[in-house]
Amino acid sequence: MKIIPLTVLLFISLTLFQKKALSQNVTSRQTGIDQKLATYHISREEFAYYQILNNKEHRLSAYRDDDLMLLSKIILLHRINDSREKYHVPPVKLDILASRVANQMSRESCDKGFFGHWNLEGEKPFHRYAFAGGTDHVSENASALITTGRISPEFDDIVGLMENAHSGFMKEEAPNDGHKQTVIGPFHNFVGIGTAWCEHGFRYYEEFIDRYLQFRPFQQTIKKGETATIQFRPLDKKLYPYVIIGYYEPPLKPMTRDEINRLNSYNDFSEDIAFQLWPWQIPSANRDGYITLRKRFNKKGLYYIQIYLSKEPYENGRRASNRGKIQASGIVIKVQ
Repeated sequence: MKIIPLTVLLFISLTLFQKKALSQNVTSRQTGIDQKLATYHISREEFAYYQILNNKEHRLSAYRDDDLMLLSKIILLHRINDSREKYHVPPVKLDILASRVANQMSRESCDKGFFGHWNLEGEKPFHRYAFAGGTDHVSENASALITTGRISPEFDDIVGLMENAHSGFMKEEAPNDGHKQTVIGPFHNFVGIGTAWCEHGFRYYEEFIDRYLQFRPFQQTIKKGETATIQFRPLDKKLYPYVIIGYYEPPLKPMTRDEINRLNSYNDFSEDIAFQLWPWQIPSANRDGYITLRKRFNKKGLYYIQIYLSKEPYENGRRASNRGKIQASGIVIKVQ
């Protein structure tokens, strides 16, 4: 279980805006991507690699980054990995789908005058990522700037705001350093980065991803009384399924801006545990290494399924704990 901590607000003006959003098109006084690559010390090979991934990803195409915004994300990726290196944890890669999920949240938050970890549909980060097609575990950092001035759309200025937001996370001190701890989580291996700006505001979101499982296609929406079938296997054969926990929550309800703005941290779980499978209860893998989980759901709502992995095979009889294990999935099954 995890509680994602207090969000960051950088206030210049204390009044949320309700004005028409500006265009999201970033501009630049300098010409050409190559010049920007040189300025920010980003290799052409790395940029081309993420261009290919960006072009191959067709989900949430309305929130696709153009080349300049993709470059801004790669620049922030380097800043994030600089932060992680200082705390001796492995680097992360940029995830395109998670970045689009973060872009959507940033855009809606900015345009509609709210800020937090929930959207107006009442969805938390793991809902949004799962509904977009993600299956991994996600942890979110969020930052907002609200100002009486105007946000400059210049590329360097936007990158500067993104860097300032990330730096704000890393300046936190214990015990109030939840965002910092999210950045340097040792099991993260990907990150999505989203941003948006409006007439009097700026949003920045980081979606840290724990990707350790491969899933076969499954039906995400089922009817009450039907059985969900989920098949998965670790990407690394040296990791072992340890516990599977399914959390239930009732159907989501829309939220108002004021309700969202009053909330700070969010729980990465619910109080209603629908089922638990410990090491001695998890089915054996088939010849291809896939474990099949079948669960019948008799109550309408959402089931958030977390699969934990261990670096060591289980050998302790009937005693187990998920403490220190890798939280490797964020599947959400919708029962109608």
